Order: sequence, then structure tokens, then C-alpha cells
Amino acid sequence: MTRADELLAAYLDDALTEAEHAELNAWLKADPANVRRFVEATAREHQLRIAVQARREFRKAAPPKPMRWRMAVAWAAAAVFVLGGAFWMLQQPLEAKAHLAGNLDGVTIERDGAVLKAETAFHLQSGDVVTCSRPGAKIEFESESTQFVLAARSSVALRELRGQKRFELLAGSVSAEVAKQRDGAMIWLTDDAEALVLGTKFELSEDGLLTKLDVSEGAVQFQGRANSETTIVRAGQLAATDSQGVVMHASPEPWQVLQRKTFGCEAVSFRSQHAAAEIGVNVLLPPNYQSEPSRRFPVLYFLHGLKGNEHTEAARFNRRFLTAMRQGEMPPFIAVFPNGGPGITPPAMVAARIFTQELTSLIDSRYRTQTDRAARMVCGIGFGGKRAILYATFDSHVFGSGCAIDDTFHGGTPSFARLLKTLHPRIERHPPSLLILHGQPWATEKVDTLAATIRDQSIAVETKGLPLLPQSSPDYLDAAADALGIWMTQTWGKR
Repeated sequence: MTRADELLAAYLDDALTEAEHAELNAWLKADPANVRRFVEATAREHQLRIAVQARREFRKAAPPKPMRWRMAVAWAAAAVFVLGGAFWMLQQPLEAKAHLAGNLDGVTIERDGAVLKAETAFHLQSGDVVTCSRPGAKIEFESESTQFVLAARSSVALRELRGQKRFELLAGSVSAEVAKQRDGAMIWLTDDAEALVLGTKFELSEDGLLTKLDVSEGAVQFQGRANSETTIVRAGQLAATDSQGVVMHASPEPWQVLQRKTFGCEAVSFRSQHAAAEIGVNVLLPPNYQSEPSRRFPVLYFLHGLKGNEHTEAARFNRRFLTAMRQGEMPPFIAVFPNGGPGITPPAMVAARIFTQELTSLIDSRYRTQTDRAARMVCGIGFGGKRAILYATFDSHVFGSGCAIDDTFHGGTPSFARLLKTLHPRIERHPPSLLILHGQPWATEKVDTLAATIRDQSIAVETKGLPLLPQSSPDYLDAAADALGIWMTQTWGKR
């Protein structure tokens, strides 16, 4: 018999000493499972007493006295109460025991507004936010083989540890090994996605542009939070999503679409050292490019959405841009539509080098461009809008202005806000001007929040609403082109 069994037996016999009573209380507080065991033992004892009392009453020939009936009713009521309480407690999910392990150098825990020191075996609870500046910190669980390994500059919020576990990746990357879950699929959230995990190995990352999921074992149900698109990502597959939708990494040559031509555009390509791929680009020249051979022109770099390529936005905006330039509604400019890749690889900072260094060098060397930063504008729609805001802000020495069409950064992700503060001195040397256009019914509040976040760092940003129409609608595209034309005229004047 264990010490716990001895204490339970003494309690049920009403024979606990004062010291044993304190010992029993300490045992109960040590683990919720001990409380369940105590309730079960108490319920069994009451059931036994009721059965003995009922047997005694049955054997007596004389009718029971009223007092005995009252006692029987009292015993029955007590039994119902205890059994009901026991059943309720047995149905309540226990809170999983999680603790810290691994490299805890530079790890902090935020709990109820306070910042706590990280130590090995530190007990975590629902609501905690774990942030690490260096790689190797782990979150482990005592009752299962689940563990999370955090990458450098990562932050994870433990939203719920009781029952169906819920976590939120606020920034960075986490590699997870998840044991089979008994209380329903584990849920992982990011700004853009929701992942349901029963038991698998995967890596989830949030880099400010996309949520990426790489599954190495098992399967994960993956869904964009801004829409209902859901997919099952299996072992060996890679998927990503932003606010516009989910894409799977399947194309063997995602950086160039050779079998298609876009009217009015020159198709060129360049070998990217950063992407290790040949990248396709469509270039739209202004109507007076050939007739004014000594003139140099400003350049608009237009980035497509998550599932697009070098033809997607070129085909939707080329005629609109040409018409607007001929009619004087836009200043003459060169429009560049690059293939942005699958959005899954390479990482965000590597992609930035592709577009801010390699692509701009190609265009400046091949065409008559104005090469100062004020003559370069980067614009994007959807996922491309996110990239445009990032490049115009953090590479403002390359681009003087930027425009995002219908992507709000969900009001500004935590990693984006932190980067704004960290890189503020660099941004201040080359302050950009930004425009955010939005035409989705859910976007207004988030755009206002994002604009406020950007303005807090003394960056100029304007916002403008578009018609509440699908992005494929001609009226929507006309309105976006008109707003962009006004912005170009204000920014570039008569360059």
C-alpha cells in the first residue's frame, strides 16, 4: 500500500491525525489527478455505506421509523451529490503539464503582464508567452512525448493547455513533434493560418509575409484564417498561406512561365543567385519610349498575389496603364511584373534581395530608367502588397515609395511592428511614402490599425477605399489603377 492509499484509508475511517490531514492536503494540491483519485475513493465509500444501510433496512420486518427514512433519504441525497460531483470532475479535462528545457539563454516568459526569468523545468501555464532570442529553447510535456523546439527570434503563446491544446506562433519558427492527442486535434494559430494536428512532426514558421508549414511525418489540416480554404498537408509536402489563400509547393519550375505571352509586354528573364533559378519578368514600356530615345523614365515594380506569376498582374493592368499614360492620367513610366515564386521559398529576407538588388540591377542595365530611389515605386496586390510594404519600408534606400492593394498585414503583425522599431534609424535616413488601398469589407479597421502602427514610426502613409467588389471585377481593377495613377502623379510629378 502506498502512502497515498494509507492517507485515503485513514480519511475514510475518520482517523486522520492533524499531521496526516496536512499531508493529505499537500498531496491533493500537488496534482489535479490526485483530486480525481480522492473523489473516486470518496464516492465508492459512500456507495458502500448506502448499500449496507439499505440491506439493514430491508431485513427488518417492522416499518422503518420516520427518522430512519430521513437518514436513508439524506444518505441517498449525499450519494447523488458526491457521485454527481465525481462524474463532473472526471469529465473535466486536465491541464497539460508543460515546462521549459534546452537552451534557455535569452528566453523570457510573459505572464499576466509580468516578465519572468526562464529556468530549466520552469512550469508553464495557459496564457504564457515564451519568447527566445537564440535557437534551441524547448517546450516539453510531462504526460506525453510532445515537444516544441523554438528557432531564434521566435515567440509562442500558450493559449490553452486544458483539454484541446491551443498555441499561437506570434513570430519566428517552431519545430514540433506531437504525440497523438486524446482531447481533440492540437490547434496552432498564426496571423494567417490555422493548423489542426493529431500526431505528427512538422515545422511551422511565421515571417511577417507568410505562414509556412513543412510536414515531415503524419498529416496536418491547414487553413487560411481569412477564408474557408482547407487542405491536408502530408509528409514530404510544403504549404503556405497569407490572407489570400493556401498554396502547395508542387511546381518544379515556379519562377518562370515560358508557355504564356502577355500582350504589350516584353518577356525577359535573369538568373538569380539568391533563388538559384531563372526568374521570368514582363516589362511594359511607356508609349513614348521609342519616340523619345534620350528620355529616362521612372519605374513601377508590380508584385503579384500568392498564386500568381509574371503574367498575372501584367495581363490585368497592362492595357489600363497604357491607356492612362496616353490620356495623361498617369506620368510615363516603365512597369515591371516579376515572377515572385511560389511564396514558400526562399525566405522573406532572401526574396527581398532578389527584388531589391538583382531585379533592379537588371532593369536599370537593360532599360532607360531613372536610377534614383525617388523614381522607383514598388506596388503589390494581396501577398504582393505585403512584400511591397516591406520592401518600401525596410529597403527605402532602393524604393522611394510603395503601395499595397488589399493586404492589411492583419493590422500589422508583431514581427513587423518590432522590425519597424528596430530599423527605425535606417528608415529615418531614407523615409518612404506609402499608400494602402483596400476594397474588402473586413479590411477598413485593420488598415487603420496598420496605418497607425506605421505612422508611430514617423512614416508617411495614406489610405483609400476601393469598391467592395471581387479583385477580378473590371470596376475594381479600374478603381485600383485610377487611385494608383493619382498617387504616381503626386509622387513623381513630371519626371
